[in-house]
Amino acid sequence: MIRYFLTGCWFFLILSVHHAEWWFPYTGFGSGTYYSSIGFHGWGDHLNLRNLSIRQTTFLAPGVRIHSVLRSNRAFDELETVEPTFDELYVERFGFWNQSNWQVSHQLSMGRYRYLRFPHPDMISQFDQVPGTEDLRLDIPSHYQGVRTVFDIFHRRGFGWHTHALLWVDSPYNGINMIENYGYYHIKSRYLILETRVGMHQRRTFPLGRGGFGASIYGGFKLKGYQVGVLYETINHEPIRTGVLVKFAPSIFSRFAGLVHLDYTRNPEGFVMQLPLLKGSYGLAKKAPAGYQKVGEMHSERLLTYWQNGQGRNSYDHFHRRQGKVSGADLVYVIQEDPWLLQVESLVSPHNQFRDWDDLVEWEKKRQGPAQQSQRIRYDVYQKTSSN
Repeated sequence: MIRYFLTGCWFFLILSVHHAEWWFPYTGFGSGTYYSSIGFHGWGDHLNLRNLSIRQTTFLAPGVRIHSVLRSNRAFDELETVEPTFDELYVERFGFWNQSNWQVSHQLSMGRYRYLRFPHPDMISQFDQVPGTEDLRLDIPSHYQGVRTVFDIFHRRGFGWHTHALLWVDSPYNGINMIENYGYYHIKSRYLILETRVGMHQRRTFPLGRGGFGASIYGGFKLKGYQVGVLYETINHEPIRTGVLVKFAPSIFSRFAGLVHLDYTRNPEGFVMQLPLLKGSYGLAKKAPAGYQKVGEMHSERLLTYWQNGQGRNSYDHFHRRQGKVSGADLVYVIQEDPWLLQVESLVSPHNQFRDWDDLVEWEKKRQGPAQQSQRIRYDVYQKTSSN
């Protein structure tokens, strides 16, 4: 495993230096975004404030950025004490290589994480286990911490290979773990989607960050922006799991749920919201300056995932497309942000027999699953006209 990890790091560093085919997203030194929010959980017998946090992402160089999520204290459901701590804090180097029918994506990062999906989550990964709240309730670390390397190689015909290793640093867990190392195949049409994986998957049992050999298959049906699909997954030393996913089309409901990060929790029972306080950007323009013309654009999707408790403790901006001129001197980047949307609800259960109604009841009792929220972002790139 060590040689795979080191080879991956060196492969990326060597190929990425002065190579014209690599794209390293960048919006200027010191540019970025921030977002602060406060959460509450309420039901008939309680209303608890919690999870006061601020997250930011700042570019340091092409393909290099630092990301953090700072929370006010380590308590699960109160704000009485002030004890700032980081849910996430890491620096990453990432880039994409495109030629003909192939895309190679790579990420090399160091720090504390609660989100591992790169370059962009497929449907199977939207069932992934999200780090929980053991650190807040039991004082047991639930995050990933160390040096990560991720490779993803994809062919436009639908097949690819994905590998992901983590060198634990300053953590109760030691050494290098190969979290994922699998081949995959995707089929997409107007109405149907099919995904398969064979190889090492991340295991779902605590502590997270360990891999096990297995296979998974997802099949879904799409119509008018909505999607419904089912998952079947088998991993060594884990029970066979089945899952159901619903992907929402933009609507009044999905916009409202995205704005306030609405969720329902069963234990403790109630509704949770994460209300926005302050948000904005720095080093980025709100509109094009006079005397500049548009020469290119970059597209990204900001995703946030949360587990059973409804607390959003992570986020990640997935750059996925560019066109025109996006790098060079004397460029101005204008940010355009769409509203947040509740995008996906996915449920996974270790119950895998469906002979009668009681089996469905048992499946629902054992089910768990993450929710995912999405915000689309476009960076319009402007350059001063020659006449100016």
